[in-house]
Amino acid sequence: MYALDVLVQGFPGRAPNIGGVGWSTVPLLRGAGRAVLVDTGSYNHRPRIVKRLAELGLRREDVTDVLVTHPHYDHCINYPFFPNARVYVSKIDLEWAAALEPGTEATPELHIAVMLKNQRVETIAAGDEVLPGIVAFDASGHTPGHLGYRAKGTRGEVIFTGDSVKNRAELASRTVDMTYDMARSQVAIDRIRAFAQADPENLIVPGHDTLLAYEGAELVGRAQREVFIRAWMSTDFNDVTIFDLTQPPRSK
Repeated sequence: MYALDVLVQGFPGRAPNIGGVGWSTVPLLRGAGRAVLVDTGSYNHRPRIVKRLAELGLRREDVTDVLVTHPHYDHCINYPFFPNARVYVSKIDLEWAAALEPGTEATPELHIAVMLKNQRVETIAAGDEVLPGIVAFDASGHTPGHLGYRAKGTRGEVIFTGDSVKNRAELASRTVDMTYDMARSQVAIDRIRAFAQADPENLIVPGHDTLLAYEGAELVGRAQREVFIRAWMSTDFNDVTIFDLTQPPRSK
């Protein structure tokens, strides 16, 4: 029913001496007369989103729906960027985020306050069929009301994990970084694994990694990483250093 395009490919990394990288995946579903984003990325994603939408013959005004997995800044902050979209967000998570003291979480406080009053925002819960062929499921742990989404794809099912599974290491190991409840996170991972392994055509869209799938019991990638940084490391403006992040030279 829905065709999948990845507008922004997420990256599974952190910068410990600076803070979270916040490079999250921004996927688009098209079908049933709709253009649906599952999470929206950060401010720095906007030029890339506009470019990729244009390549698909769309403008940001053409996005009909935004499905939020959880209200951390790198997943929800761009929802106003899509002026005609209906926005769906976990009721549990929205209330949780609104009750937080400013600065205690990676939630954008001012955006959350506006989201509470925005008539385009609708709160949902696990088990809801949010749109035809798209169902929300419980993926809590990373946040108290974190949702995942299952969509009927053109072949198999497309499973959006948000940050319940940020990358392939978390999915394979059942150990996650940044969670309120490790046991609930592991339940979510087991649920996602079961969904994915039900059909070899099923795709997993993690919050900070490339597309994944299972071939039997083996977890495999379904896309190549394409991430590099251009940096000015000297006093010569024309001397640009390229850091290729697709093959990290070391791990620690």
